[in-house]
Amino acid sequence: MRGVKILKDAGFTTIESCEGGKGHSYAEPTIQFVGSHATGWAAMAELMTYGLPIRRLGQMWTFDHSYGQGHPTGPEWFITFYRKLLSVRQIGEKGSRAIGAGTRCGVWTGSMQMADVLEDPRLGMPLGY
Repeated sequence: MRGVKILKDAGFTTIESCEGGKGHSYAEPTIQFVGSHATGWAAMAELMTYGLPIRRLGQMWTFDHSYGQGHPTGPEWFITFYRKLLSVRQIGEKGSRAIGAGTRCGVWTGSMQMADVLEDPRLGMPLGY
């Protein structure tokens, strides 16, 4: 998931990610990470710089039951996204829907190797076409 790479490159410590959906751990694409009370806001700002579709920012506590009665650990930050992100490689695998010359979409500026494209679930193709 591109969001994990963005956060790691910016110095954040991610601990878990999931692309979300049926058969996955989370219903929505999610990244979990650790840090201070300000870390979540900084991570959200970093991801917004790249235009990623953030749905929710929050903190959660988990319960450690390794010594019998569970005790809370955390908090850990999480960010969820409202659309699944596809990598450029995944777009290329869609065959005829690959990006062609003349595409005008902000996510294609800079390095295409690092770009993500939002997939419209109704059309099964990238947005911006």
